[in-house]
Amino acid sequence: MAERVPLIQVGTSGWHYPQGRGAWTRVVYPPPKARGGADELTWYADRFRTVEVNASFYRDLDPGMTMKWVARTPAGFEFAVKLHQQFTHPRMHAPSTRDVAPVPDPSPDALARAMDARAPLRESRRLGP
Repeated sequence: MAERVPLIQVGTSGWHYPQGRGAWTRVVYPPPKARGGADELTWYADRFRTVEVNASFYRDLDPGMTMKWVARTPAGFEFAVKLHQQFTHPRMHAPSTRDVAPVPDPSPDALARAMDARAPLRESRRLGP
């Protein structure tokens, strides 16, 4: 019998907040020794089934990075990967804040890079919403 997937999955927005006021070490994550050597993503994925990826909103991902995420998480874990802001927030990329930006029309190359970076997640059935 196939495993039932819950209708609602709970996770957080991101998993790596190492410094500053919002640091997660010793708040969300125990100290590294207490994690048994597990990195933050591996430790997180043992407790949650999904995470929203924030980094992709601010910078391009690459397939090597997402392949490593697959290797560090169990089967069934899902990544909800944000699109880069150039796709979703065109006004932020308009020449002037007074300019009304059109609906984003990213270049085919930018879109291809974004999809290529997600390929390891898609192929391993880890790409969520």
